[in-house]
Amino acid sequence: MYAVEKKAAKEAAEKAAIRTAVEEGRHYGASKEGTAERIREKFNISQNEADDMIKIY
Repeated sequence: MYAVEKKAAKEAAEKAAIRTAVEEGRHYGASKEGTAERIREKFNISQNEADDMIKIY
């Protein structure tokens, strides 16, 4: 059970970090494309996942 909780905590932390990156991008006037590129590179996710995260946050 501990492994499941650890995985969930890791996923939550990653989502929080992505949300912060999206919010900072908006705050500093970065384009959606620039923000998507940054989170794709930093978190090793696909273009579609990056676009979805930007829409959510």
